[in-house]
Amino acid sequence: MQAPLAVKEDIRQKKLDSYWDNELNLVFNDIAERYDSANDFFSFGLWSVMRRSFVGRVKLPEGAEVLDVCAGTNAVGIDLLAKNPSFKITAIDRSEGMQRTGAIRAKEKGFKIKSVISDVHQLPFADETFDGATLEAATRHLEVKRVFEEIYRVLKPGGFFCHHDLVKPKNPVVAFFYYQYLKVMIPITTFTFFRTKGLMGYRKSALKLRSYFIEAINFFYTSDELTEILKEAGFREIEAKSTAGGTAAVHIAKK
Repeated sequence: MQAPLAVKEDIRQKKLDSYWDNELNLVFNDIAERYDSANDFFSFGLWSVMRRSFVGRVKLPEGAEVLDVCAGTNAVGIDLLAKNPSFKITAIDRSEGMQRTGAIRAKEKGFKIKSVISDVHQLPFADETFDGATLEAATRHLEVKRVFEEIYRVLKPGGFFCHHDLVKPKNPVVAFFYYQYLKVMIPITTFTFFRTKGLMGYRKSALKLRSYFIEAINFFYTSDELTEILKEAGFREIEAKSTAGGTAAVHIAKK
């Protein structure tokens, strides 16, 4: 990784490691059934529209073997199968709660998605297994280059990696107003959706994550920096498109 990006990754890990190891998995298991509703609430419904647009950009052959990384509640996998039922989707996520909810939702739609519960930093698949891979709305919680290299490893030659996530805005004016929005909407979303049977209906770890979710974006990469990391991981023919005023981005990269 280039020196400035390597330094940034080191800062990310030092700031966020404690959340990655413990808090996130607890909270995502807690919110599994409400996760998609929380995203739509936070984005005023925009995220579902952006996800469908992202899935529309995924171009893979009939019968493609597709790995959905950090699949969560299988929202991307379900949309992919709605687009092309011939795809064979394997979902991988470390949250059993999220995948349990995702399996129910896929079954309700009449779709079958294979589920693997595992840490995506070391994918439990042989080299050159998949025709394509997707990753949405989770990269800011990961060791990015390590995961991108693993995805590159399990893709067949000529396979595509399709990525979609919030990014750090390059425009300082956009960044200022975006962070003000996060400071308002993240606490409201946390208090509305991150409920448990604990004290007053809130898990302490969920309350701590209010600041984490802001920091995860503040210390994340711009769209251009993600393109550079994809190149370093070995990908080529990288297409990048900024969306939502530069607060999110889609990357399509070829092995």
